[in-house]
Amino acid sequence: MKTVLATVLVLAFAGSPARADELALNQEMDTIKVDVPVSVVERTNPVYPDSAKKKGLEGTVYVQVFVDTAGMPTKAKVVKSDNPLFDRPSLDAIRNWRFTPAQVGGKPVGVWVTVPFRYKLAKDVEKTEKKK
Repeated sequence: MKTVLATVLVLAFAGSPARADELALNQEMDTIKVDVPVSVVERTNPVYPDSAKKKGLEGTVYVQVFVDTAGMPTKAKVVKSDNPLFDRPSLDAIRNWRFTPAQVGGKPVGVWVTVPFRYKLAKDVEKTEKKK
């Protein structure tokens, strides 16, 4: 079986998954081996802010999100951003994503993962914006 490294929170496997998620959110992050990494099941693209489009701004936002044992994003924060205009749309988008949770020993575990959101204007959009 392939083992993958992921940034996860160490969970007590006894008790309910909800309790394990609660405990995990309150602990420090550690890197441990997971048997099955988190995978994206459903994704929503962020809205490109009009003000950023008009200014021709591009950039990347790195959002760290806690994926619970049910595959739900329960907490999210921006850990790095090229421009604060992109932060809110990135956070709004990640909250609508759905995941397959990571697993250790065949049991789902809550994990923190980092997701990059890249904002890049299409060349034809840039030309259209400049003509206005």
